[in-house]
Amino acid sequence: MELSRSDFLAVGQTSRALRVLPLGSRQQQQRVVVGNAEGNILCFHVRRREATVAWNTHASDNEIACLTLGTIGGKEKIWTASRQIVSSFTKKGRKLNSFDTNLTEQIRALVAEEETLWVGGEFVYTQFVDGIDSHFFMADDIINDVAAEHISDPNTYDAVLGCQDSYVRIVQGSELLNEAPVEGPVSAVTRYRRHAGVLVTTEDADADRQLIYGTQNGFFGQLLASPVACRRSWCLEGEGGVSCIGVYDMTSDGIPDLLIGRDNGLVQLFGLDSSLTPRLLFETNLNESITAIDGGIVTTPSFHEIVLSTYSGKVLSFSSEPVVDNALEITPVSVLPPALEHPAATASAQPVAPAPVAPTRTLEPLAGAVAPFPIPQAPEEPKPEAHVELPAPLPIRPPSPPPAPRVAQTPEAAAAAKQAAQFAVQMIHQRQEQERKKIQHLSQEIQKMRERLPKLQGRPGKKCNQLTAR
Repeated sequence: MELSRSDFLAVGQTSRALRVLPLGSRQQQQRVVVGNAEGNILCFHVRRREATVAWNTHASDNEIACLTLGTIGGKEKIWTASRQIVSSFTKKGRKLNSFDTNLTEQIRALVAEEETLWVGGEFVYTQFVDGIDSHFFMADDIINDVAAEHISDPNTYDAVLGCQDSYVRIVQGSELLNEAPVEGPVSAVTRYRRHAGVLVTTEDADADRQLIYGTQNGFFGQLLASPVACRRSWCLEGEGGVSCIGVYDMTSDGIPDLLIGRDNGLVQLFGLDSSLTPRLLFETNLNESITAIDGGIVTTPSFHEIVLSTYSGKVLSFSSEPVVDNALEITPVSVLPPALEHPAATASAQPVAPAPVAPTRTLEPLAGAVAPFPIPQAPEEPKPEAHVELPAPLPIRPPSPPPAPRVAQTPEAAAAAKQAAQFAVQMIHQRQEQERKKIQHLSQEIQKMRERLPKLQGRPGKKCNQLTAR
C-alpha cells in the first residue's frame, strides 16, 4: 500500500496528546487536536493542503501528559491531564471544567467515557465518577498505559492496565479480575472492536473483548479477554519499542486496521482479515520517536490517512491519496555568448537557418527640402581601466594524522567490564526495590489518611465503610 507524506505543523515537544476529532454534521474533513509540553492545546484543519489553526488554548502551566476524547450527553469532549489536574474542553476550545484529583502521583494515562474517568498514575489506578473517586487499585509495578472495555459485564467498563512487569491486568472496580503475561514490559494497550456486519470466526464472547498491546522490546499482539480468562491470540516482533497504538480502517474494507508507532521512528500499518491474521501494508521510518498516532480524513475528502506526532513536535500524515505529478517539462535555454557555451552543448546543437530579410527601400528627398544641419558632438572621454582584485590564496591545510591503531581488548579487561556492568545492574535493581518499598509505604499512609478523613469531618457514613473495606 502506497501512502503520500504531508507535513502540517511543528507545535513543540509532545507526549501522548494527539487525537483526530470526529466529523461534524456539515464537515467533510476532520480536525486534529494536539497538546504540547508548554501546556497549550492546538486544533487545526487542512484547506488546500495548508494547515490552518482553528483555535489555540493555554490549558495549563505544565506539560500536557495525555489527551483523549470522551462523549458526554452525545457530544464529543476533549479531556487533558497535566500533573494531577484533569480538564475538559469543547471541540471549539472552550473550557468546561477542571478539577484536582488530589493524587500523589502524576497522571500518565487517561481514558474518558461519559462521566467516568480512568486515571493511571505511576503505581495507582483510580476511577472517578462525576469528579469523585469511586475505585482505586495498586499495581505490582509501574502502570504505563490504561484502557477501558466491557469484560466482566456488558453494561460496565473494566480497566485494562499495561504494566512494567510484563503483565496486562484487568481490574473490576477495585479488585483484580484477570491478568496475562506478555513478552516484555507493556508500553501501550488499547481495545479493538470489529465493525458490525463483519463475519467473525471466533466466539462471540471474545469477539467484542479484543485487546491490542505493545511492549518496550518490540513485540505487539492480541489478547482475547473474557470474565473468566485472558488468553493470547497472536504476537509479532519488530524493531524498536512500541510507543503508541491506533485503530482505524485505512483500507475501507469494514475491518479496522492497526497503526503502530515505535520509539525508533518506525511507522507501520497492519491489516486484519476475517481470520484475525495481521499483514503488513505500509512501513516507513522517520528517525524520531513517535509519541501519538491516530487515523482520519484530514487533507482530502474520501481519502484516509495516518496522523501522528513526533517527540520534537512535528505533526504529519500519510495519506492514501495518490500523488499527481503536475510538474511542467522545461526546455533549457542558453543565455551565454557562443564563446562561453559548453563545447558539448555547441556540438549537439542543430544549425538554424537565418530568417529571410526583407529588402530595404530608399526614400528620395522631396523637392525644395533643406539639408539637415549637422549637430556637433562632444569628444568622448577616455574610460578608466577596470582594476580587478584577485582573492587571497586559501591556506593549505596540513593533512590530518592517521588514526591510532585499535588495541584489542584482553580477556581480563573484558571480564572486568562485564563484572562492572553486572554490578551496575545490581545497584539499579536495589535502588528500584528501595523506591518500590518507599512508594508502598506512602500508599499505606495515604490509605490511613483516607480512612481517618470521614471521622475528622464527622461524617463516617457509607463512604467510610467503603474506604475501610478497601
